[in-house]
Amino acid sequence: MTTDELLEQKRQIESELIGRINEEIEKIEQRRAELMAMKPTEKPKERAKKKYVKSSRPAKFRNPNDPTQTWTGLGKPPAWVDVVGREACLIRDEG
Repeated sequence: MTTDELLEQKRQIESELIGRINEEIEKIEQRRAELMAMKPTEKPKERAKKKYVKSSRPAKFRNPNDPTQTWTGLGKPPAWVDVVGREACLIRDEG
């Protein structure tokens, strides 16, 4: 065989290889599409709600109008503290 014949044979082999590679890629893409169609859809994740945690500290203030409402004295005071006044809400130590 001459060099030109060998080069032509090389081009033909490369062309055949590229064709087969493209066929294999197409088969893989079709199979992937089939598998993706079977995959269950994911639900969007919901944001976790912030849970209100009751303080483990003892209450220092109690709402005289509603004794179930208390405040430890830490953080922003509830509205009822400003309305009634801190002195009137103070829980006295009885002991």
